[in-house]
Amino acid sequence: MTPETSAAAQNPRLNTANGTAPRPTRRQHDVDPTLKGLSLLRVLSSELQKILTMRAAWWLGVGALLLVLLFAWISAISLSSMLRWQQEDPLSAPPERVMRDMALETPLTGLAFAAILVGCIGVIAITSEHATGSLRSSLAAVPRRTLLYTAKGLAVALVLGALTAVLILGILLIAVPTAATHGLAPDLTAGETWHRLITHWAGVVLAGLIGFGLGAVLRSTAGGIVTLAILLFVLPMSLEILLAMAGDSALIETLHRWQFANLMTSFTVPDPQLSDQMSTLTAGLGMVAWTAAATVAGGLLFRRRDA
Repeated sequence: MTPETSAAAQNPRLNTANGTAPRPTRRQHDVDPTLKGLSLLRVLSSELQKILTMRAAWWLGVGALLLVLLFAWISAISLSSMLRWQQEDPLSAPPERVMRDMALETPLTGLAFAAILVGCIGVIAITSEHATGSLRSSLAAVPRRTLLYTAKGLAVALVLGALTAVLILGILLIAVPTAATHGLAPDLTAGETWHRLITHWAGVVLAGLIGFGLGAVLRSTAGGIVTLAILLFVLPMSLEILLAMAGDSALIETLHRWQFANLMTSFTVPDPQLSDQMSTLTAGLGMVAWTAAATVAGGLLFRRRDA
């Protein structure tokens, strides 16, 4: 055996022509060290672009804005009519503080109806990718499912937070001037005023995140929207009827007390005596529990199920 063949046997990649080993080549599956890795901010930016380019999300946002503006306009007309009626019968007029609260609280209740449209944005933020199959491309780009789901949830929260702020601003642009003409303009420096604004904003955003979680669980746009509508509207009305029929049923009373719509009402009222004796903190924690149950369940299923 020659020295060349002996060396070739020990090192099969040895170039026997000149006795040198070839240069090591990078394998195709090796990661290029010059490329920047995935980060939450990069994935979040991508998910924000997805939501902002969805026509359905824009239409739902415009619909929610028109709805709250219409409700605020109707509330302004109702306030003017009530004040004219009270001028004819001054003895039946409620205190000025109550009227000032009504001038702000009544227009804000339109957000409860807009919450279903805002929640639909949360639903389609994830179900649209299931419907079109584009989720497979997202998972190919971001294989870490927990990172992808977290970025989607944060993107939904940011978009819904901005949208809800616009809705509240639109309500104030109608409610405040109308109340000011009657000397009932809300004090925008008072803590109770900001309590109402912030809690209404948070309640709508949490409702939208519940829609996002339901969309992740059901992977169906229709199923997620219907389930959200049941949670926000059908369930409260059904429990009200059952509570009236059953009387002192502890089970139905407990279900009614802790259902999301009732928690949202209690959360937005500064005075616990006017909100079924439930404090703002207790109601807020209950709403967070509802939101966590939907989003965490959606996240667990998102990790384990096929796209």
